This record gives sequence, C-alpha cells and structure tokens, in this order.
Amino acid sequence: MKERKMILNNELNVTFPETFHVMNEEELKKLHFLAKGDGLVLSDPEQHIRISVAWKKIGAFSGLVLTSGDVAKCMRRSIRKAMAAYQFRAEEPVRTELGGKRAEGLAFEYEAEHVQMTSESLVVKNRRTLYYFHFYTRTEEQSRNRDIWDQVLASVQWVG
Repeated sequence: MKERKMILNNELNVTFPETFHVMNEEELKKLHFLAKGDGLVLSDPEQHIRISVAWKKIGAFSGLVLTSGDVAKCMRRSIRKAMAAYQFRAEEPVRTELGGKRAEGLAFEYEAEHVQMTSESLVVKNRRTLYYFHFYTRTEEQSRNRDIWDQVLASVQWVG
C-alpha cells in the first residue's frame, strides 16, 4: 500500500495511506467538533475511516507539570459529555506510546445517524504542545480499519 508522509506543526512526522485525503472546509463544516484549533482531518470514504490530528500549545508551567494522563482525564470527561447524545458506551482506557512518548486516552462506541461507530482518542505531550489523535470508523469495519489506525500510530516520529 502506498503511503504519504506529513510533517505537522514542524515537529511531528506521521505517515498515512495514500487513499486518505485531507478534508476541506466544506467537508469539515458537516462534522461536529468539540473544539476548534490547529490540525487536520483525513478521510478515506471507501474504507469508512477518519483520522484527525490536532495540537495545542500550553504554557511553560503547564508544560512542566501536566502529563498525558492528566490531559487524558479531562479529554475523557469532555468526550463522554459531548457524545452522550450519540449513545456513548463501552469506554475503555487506552495507553500506548507514540514515537517513544506516553499517550493516553479512551476507546468507545457510539451511534451516528443510525450507524454503529467505534472510536479511539489519544493525547500525547511533546515539550509544550499537546497532540490529539482521533480515529473514527464504522463498527462493522473496525477490524480492518484498526490495522490502518495502528500503522498510522506506529509511524509517529518526533522531529528534533
């Protein structure tokens, strides 16, 4: 499978399958985000998968004291609250490494427009920036698309 490397925020290298495209403004308007910010959303409509990567700078003090685990707790609460209207369920904590850095988050299921969905959200801290990785797919496509998600996560490398 052909791949495309991207450098995000001048410090994160990540590789995606060539079948993904970066969603444009018109496509993004149809989605409901918890927060606006820097990042991008990639989609492969044929495979029924979306992956987003976003980042947020934090202050010097926060950069020293906050861990990915601290931020993941807040993220879990926000997602639970925002997804309650979509029959949020089956939350499981997730811990992994992205490019050698500890990442934490949650895996969950929900329903969107009568379609069962599976999702995973992770946060990782690199210096004074928090990076959020989100994966969305139809539950019926989960096993195949999980491999794609795992390959994307395995490709993460930090610059500098």
